[in-house]
Amino acid sequence: MSSLGKFLADSLLEVEEQKKTVAIYGGGFKPPHKGHFEVVEKALEKYPQIDEFIIYVGSGTRDGIAQAESLLVWDIYKKYLPLKVKVEPTNSPITAIYDYIKNHQDENVIWVIGAREGKDDDFVDMASRTKGVGKYENVELAPIVTQLDTSGTDARQALKKGQEAFLPFIPEKVKEKTEVFNTLSTVIAEGLKSYSNDLEKYIPELTKYMVNQGMNIKPLPAVKFITNDKKNAENIFGKTAYYNPEEKSITLFTMNRHPKDVLRSFAHEMIHHEQNLDGRLNNIGTTNTNEDGDLPEIEREAYEKGNMMFRNWEDSIKEGSLVSSTPAPTPKGQFLQNSDVKIKNV
Repeated sequence: MSSLGKFLADSLLEVEEQKKTVAIYGGGFKPPHKGHFEVVEKALEKYPQIDEFIIYVGSGTRDGIAQAESLLVWDIYKKYLPLKVKVEPTNSPITAIYDYIKNHQDENVIWVIGAREGKDDDFVDMASRTKGVGKYENVELAPIVTQLDTSGTDARQALKKGQEAFLPFIPEKVKEKTEVFNTLSTVIAEGLKSYSNDLEKYIPELTKYMVNQGMNIKPLPAVKFITNDKKNAENIFGKTAYYNPEEKSITLFTMNRHPKDVLRSFAHEMIHHEQNLDGRLNNIGTTNTNEDGDLPEIEREAYEKGNMMFRNWEDSIKEGSLVSSTPAPTPKGQFLQNSDVKIKNV
C-alpha cells in the first residue's frame, strides 16, 4: 500500500473510532423496578465504549402511575448509575428511538432491549419492535437478558399491598427505598380510589335504570369485586364475571380491565339474576354452552339483553336524559337508593 493510501486508511479508521456511541433504552416503566435497573447496569458493563446512555420514558398511566412518577423514580436510581445516563420523557419510546437512529446516523447507536430469561413472549415482542431497524447501518441491537422474573404488573400489585411487599422490586443498592415507595404508593392509592368510586357510583345508576325499564331484579343481588387475581387476569380465557344463583350474588373480576368493560359484565350478569328470580336457571348445571341444552338460550338472552340494556343506559347518560344525582322512580313510584346495591371488595 502506498504511503498516501495508508494515510487515508488510517484517517478513516481514526474517524470511525471517534464516532460517538450512544445506547438507548425505552419503555413505559410503570413503575421502574429492579429488573429495568439491572438491564441498564448490564448494558453498561457489556458495552464500556458507551459515551451516553439515554432512557426514554413513555407517557400513559397504569393504575395511577404516570410518566411524572416514573421520571421521579428514575431520578433516584440515577444516583447509582454513571453520569452518562440520561432520562428523557417521550410520548412513544419506540418512535423516539427510531427518530434518534434516523437523525444520528453519524453515531454508533446501541439499542438496549431487556428480556427475562425463559420468557418467550419477551423475545417475540423484541422482534416485533425492532423489525424496521435493518435499514440502518449504524445500529446494533443489544438484548440484555436478566434472570429476574419481574414485571410492571407484579410491581403495581405489590404497591397495593404495602411497602414490605414492594421492597423486593426496588434495586438492592438504592438506599432511598421509602422515598421510592412513597412516590408511587400515593398515586396507586388515588388510582384505586378513583377506579372503585367510578364502579361504586355507576353500578347503582345502571341498576336504577334497569328497574325503571321494568326488569324483575328485586331483591337486588350482592356485588363482589375480585381486584387482585393476577393469574386469572393473565389468562386469555380467564373469568370476567359470574352469577351465583344460590347466593343471588354477582362477582366481577376487575384487575387490568377498563371500568366500562366491567360495567358491561355487570349488565350481563344482571340478566342472569332476572332469569334466576323468574325461575329459569333451575335446570342449568354447567357453564359450557356445548354441554347443556338450555344454557345457549339463557346465555344468548344475557348477551343480547345485557348489551342492549347497557348501551341504552350509556346513550341516555350521553344525551343528558339520565339524572345521576337523584334516584329515578321505579314504575311503582318507589325509589332505589345506592345503599340497596351491596358492593364488596374481595
